Amino acid sequence: MKGKPKLFSNVILLILLLLSSSSNAVQRSVVVEKGALVQPGSVAWSPNSKRLALIVDHHLAVYDSSISRLSTDNSLQPVFLSWADNDTLLVTKQSGIAKEVVLLSLADRTQKQLATGTDIAAALWSHEISVALLIRSWLKQHSFGSSLNVSIGRLSGLKEDVFFNWDQTLTFKVDEKRDFLSGWLYQNLTALQGSLIIPEFHKPPVLQPYLMVKRVDPKTGNSEELFRYEVNRSTVPFSWNRNSNKLAFPNPQGYLSVIKAGSTKERVFDKVSPGHYPSWHPGASVIFFGSHLVNVHNETLVNLKLEKNSIGHWSPNGRSLAVVSNGALYLYDIAVLGGYIDF
Repeated sequence: MKGKPKLFSNVILLILLLLSSSSNAVQRSVVVEKGALVQPGSVAWSPNSKRLALIVDHHLAVYDSSISRLSTDNSLQPVFLSWADNDTLLVTKQSGIAKEVVLLSLADRTQKQLATGTDIAAALWSHEISVALLIRSWLKQHSFGSSLNVSIGRLSGLKEDVFFNWDQTLTFKVDEKRDFLSGWLYQNLTALQGSLIIPEFHKPPVLQPYLMVKRVDPKTGNSEELFRYEVNRSTVPFSWNRNSNKLAFPNPQGYLSVIKAGSTKERVFDKVSPGHYPSWHPGASVIFFGSHLVNVHNETLVNLKLEKNSIGHWSPNGRSLAVVSNGALYLYDIAVLGGYIDF
């Protein structure tokens, strides 16, 4: 425990050096050249930061960064990935017209079924309470619009304990549940020391549409409103910074925005090219967004020259950044800068 602050301080210093240098200094390797999915839940780091689970051509692949080896499993059709521990994956997979949630042991490839159903959206593992959290949703179309329900429950064996439920009737039609839920299924579900960040979309008949952003404790089920944001869009992905109590997200024009919980003051980074998926470093004031690394203190930028809708995933130890862009998956090693800084 005593070594962790030093690790993050070294990482912070390294990122600041990275952001003050040219983009040529950023070292990257290509893990997958094509077929990697650009969607929430398609990439997940193991807790020890050594393995990457990813969806490639609708199949499971696992990359071991310690030996630079990629292994694939064509027997699964995963739609969402999470890690229960360093050797066990929590996989939401397609099973006919339904979805199935299983614990997959990477040691012997055995599977343990936890849930199945046509209304399952995804499942993720809460390391704070050591249970799987199951997200269910159903969509019903009407002549006047759509009705949507989302529930989140704790899985204990085959028992499901629902602690959050949200119903909404909208005056427009929602074509795809997954598109509507992309804000729910992004990394905000693992933010804030085990709490869930829930972006509820509301469209009143007279008032401006808005997102009510909530924090929900999966252990107690208690919720707290963080702020409201006027936007006519339900699919807003948020990324949480634990140290500053701030959230990063794309504004309606696609620019990176940052707002502090409990505040209404929004900071817009309009010098950064538009994007969609922000990813805040776990120990530094640096955000990956679109194609850039952004220092939120001095707005220094490094352009990684990627597609604007790329998704970045920082490793838990903050030393690596995995980015899915235009079907490829790149791994950026910020532990080695220019080939001569190592820690």
